[in-house]
Amino acid sequence: MVRDHLPASVFTIMKTPKYTLTNLMLDYIVKYELAIKDIKYNPLPEKYKSIIEEKYATEDIMKMSSLVASPIGYNKALIIQRGQETPSERKKLKIFTNFRNAKDFLRSYNNRSSLKPSIELAMHLNRLILKDVVDDWDVGKLRVSLKSQMRYMIHGTKIETSILILI
Repeated sequence: MVRDHLPASVFTIMKTPKYTLTNLMLDYIVKYELAIKDIKYNPLPEKYKSIIEEKYATEDIMKMSSLVASPIGYNKALIIQRGQETPSERKKLKIFTNFRNAKDFLRSYNNRSSLKPSIELAMHLNRLILKDVVDDWDVGKLRVSLKSQMRYMIHGTKIETSILILI
């Protein structure tokens, strides 16, 4: 036997680590997953749902305004979200109202009535967003990139594999 050289009264006991951080992280993940399940399968009452949807849609418009280098405040974004902009401001705020219309179009689809992603759907969304912002003849058109046109002229490869750009 291997332990012949150790006295009978000496035993080596392994210490089991507590894994405190790992256990805390796992507890947090479990709580998070349970909270997601509750949110997903327990719908909000209708009066709270509409208020929350309006708040987040307004914040989307406000954040999008910063992206297009025309920042607007929360109150102006709320007016746009509700469709209450004045006739004198409509032309100036057209990109924001188009954004709202595109989001409404996408919200109208659910699991039962969804469209598969296609070039036609992308062109329709492009038309919704850029209507009255750029010239009508530019809206919803496909253009092949210059690089792929050159490749087609030189090598004769199919343009179907090239990059298509929506304007």
